[in-house]
Amino acid sequence: MARQRFLRRLLLRAVILLAVLVVLGLAAAWLLVDRLAKTAIERGGTYALGVETTIEDVDLKILGGTLRIDAMTVANPGGFDTPHAVRFDQFDFAIDTGSILSDPVVMHNIEMTGLEVHIEQKLGKNNIATILENVRRFESKSPAEKQEEGSGTRIVVDRLVINEVKAHVHLFSALGGDIEPITVVVPRIELAGLTSDNARGMLIGELFAKVIPAIIEAVLTAGEGTIPLPTVQDLRTHLTATAESLGGIAELLDHVREEDPAGE
Repeated sequence: MARQRFLRRLLLRAVILLAVLVVLGLAAAWLLVDRLAKTAIERGGTYALGVETTIEDVDLKILGGTLRIDAMTVANPGGFDTPHAVRFDQFDFAIDTGSILSDPVVMHNIEMTGLEVHIEQKLGKNNIATILENVRRFESKSPAEKQEEGSGTRIVVDRLVINEVKAHVHLFSALGGDIEPITVVVPRIELAGLTSDNARGMLIGELFAKVIPAIIEAVLTAGEGTIPLPTVQDLRTHLTATAESLGGIAELLDHVREEDPAGE
């Protein structure tokens, strides 16, 4: 009897220890998955845009098929004074759970909320124009280079919605002193068919390379008559060149213009 009780206690302790190890292992795996997702997105954005792209937090729920990103910041190129070029408060991804471990990962819906853009015009240069030049350099690379140097994760995106866009246009004064920034608000931008021309989907860097020009086009469209014409013309020249390098994005930019994101 004593031996049986001893064996039962030993078995119980072994079961408890195993359960603890399983929980700790799952927790570690969960943290690792979040970290891998964070690294993939930061690396893809930085590589495509040519400026540091950082994220505060990532929460991937594999069973629920959701991915949430908090506070993603796209830094300015060197030589500009505004706090950043672009900042998103929040990303929410709806993911096909059956594709999470496959290639590509299917994302039914991406919703971005609370987007702030700083367009900074200095003598002879513009921060957003510089980023668009970086996008064109990214697009000139071979598919193998993009995959090796950026994030290798491929995604299929059915629909992308951006809510609450606020752009601040900072102008250069040849006479010195501060000029009050011009603020343009775009309530909503909706993009569909981002990967409709490619069944294999696209790299995370390629997603950024398409979305940033679409956001700038929406801001320029909403700010017509408010943003100074030379700044609009300069950025539109860069957008046209970027659309040609990306291929297929020209229709996307035309769609943004036709939708009139200001809702007027």
